[in-house]
Amino acid sequence: MSTGNNRPEVDDDGATILDDGLSMCDEELQQQQQQQPYQQITSAQAAAIRSNAKQYKFFTLFLLFFTFLISVIVATVRYYGNPRMMAQENGNGGGMFDPWGNKLREKENAQRLKMTLDYLIYYDVSDPETLEPEAGFGMLGVSSYSPQYRAALWISQDDKYRISIPSTNEPSREDYPFKQRYALAVLYFATGGAESWIWKMKFLTGLHECNWLDQFANGFDDVFFYGVICDGKPDLPEGEEDLWSGRRTVTGISLPPMNQMLGTLPAEIRHLGYMKLLSIQQNQGLVGSIPFQYGWLKHMSLLSLRFNSLSGKIPREFAHLKNMQYLGLEVCCVQCAVMFLFLYSKYPVTSSLKELLSTFPPSFSEESV
Repeated sequence: MSTGNNRPEVDDDGATILDDGLSMCDEELQQQQQQQPYQQITSAQAAAIRSNAKQYKFFTLFLLFFTFLISVIVATVRYYGNPRMMAQENGNGGGMFDPWGNKLREKENAQRLKMTLDYLIYYDVSDPETLEPEAGFGMLGVSSYSPQYRAALWISQDDKYRISIPSTNEPSREDYPFKQRYALAVLYFATGGAESWIWKMKFLTGLHECNWLDQFANGFDDVFFYGVICDGKPDLPEGEEDLWSGRRTVTGISLPPMNQMLGTLPAEIRHLGYMKLLSIQQNQGLVGSIPFQYGWLKHMSLLSLRFNSLSGKIPREFAHLKNMQYLGLEVCCVQCAVMFLFLYSKYPVTSSLKELLSTFPPSFSEESV
């Protein structure tokens, strides 16, 4: 409805509140304008601001270009400065240039694996049949690759130490350090190091293999070191040349008892030509026979394989271990130990073994070993 003068009806209270609110806003705006008047700048100041903005823009573009240039230089040096990075995988095309080295790393690893397998086969470091790859995985996620092939993969591709791969052209000073590291890797894989060892002792880390050891203590404050034992320069008989110039050389392997080792002893240990000590004890999962090649380790003075599950006879080649002072084969192969001690009485004989000797068949002869 409308009144006589055609003015709409309004709520006097609402209109009054609205008018008061608008008035207060106007007063606050006027006060702010009076307290903070607009700052006037001259045309010269505006030109200076624009000039500074351009300078910052050019500086930013220069930094981006400089960063890109440095990246290209680093990638170029990495590619052309290292011949191994330019090695091509056999049967694989060139592909696109990879400035960050991802594909180049793959090609380098493929080349290193090929060189490793060629060397191991050419110099009979391992049985060629054990170096054949097998696809897939075994039960419980365990690799179906042989220990030898796993060791070849590791030393050529995964080893952070990146040891030089010797050539098959002729023997060199790089051969022994490579075989030394490879043999220890085979031991690790052949006895379940990756799957079952309780104490790893830094095996297969990027350290030199002479650092693959750990410190252990018993309840009597005694401290023991288990792992790889090395000499800076191995003791050599008079007249035998030190071909390795006093490099750190493995002279012993002493692993902690009850380390849940599973598998067999690898023949590749024979390549540790300066070995004096081998101690692997109390592992019921360690089966198979003692490799006859251990009889070629002419510096061996202590061999302890006690309380494992080894079987078979002691190899005839052990007769050539003239420096042997202790042979421990109790429980794992008692009869074999008796046979050996019966023939070569220079080795220590415990009282229990002496009792067994008295019951040994008198018809036993060396030909039966």
